[in-house]
Amino acid sequence: MDFKNNSILLNLNLFTSHFHDRILFQDFSKGEKLLFLVTIMAIWHEQKNNCLVIHIDESELTEEILDRMRQVLTVAFLNRLYNLVFDLSACTMIDSYFIGLVISTFREVKELGGNLKCAGVTGQVAHAFEVIRLNKVVDLHETVDDAIRQFEWEALNKAK
Repeated sequence: MDFKNNSILLNLNLFTSHFHDRILFQDFSKGEKLLFLVTIMAIWHEQKNNCLVIHIDESELTEEILDRMRQVLTVAFLNRLYNLVFDLSACTMIDSYFIGLVISTFREVKELGGNLKCAGVTGQVAHAFEVIRLNKVVDLHETVDDAIRQFEWEALNKAK
């Protein structure tokens, strides 16, 4: 496909699937099709009060998203943000790699004087937390706001 040719007519079709967007470019002048597979991971973060909230808008938490999560965690630690909330409300499945990340992150933030809370844990994800008793270690909250309020309450009680 000649992208330098201004006379090319491109038809852009977007198809969404888990972890990937397929972008199909079709050159009607030559009848060629080119399929690009672009990895898009919906992980974003925001600072609320003294917490960093990491929103994970993926239904399956697997090894594929660990690199992006580690990047966000590195940013948090470099900015001395040790109170973290993982928003797992969009998640329906979790694997052992992600569970390992939760455990290692919990240990790291505890050593640094912070804490990790998870919000929106339901279904199979909640069951996985219960089976390995991770729910006994990491605080689970229905919403991100509930987790942030808990951090605020803990900070007030610590100051007394």
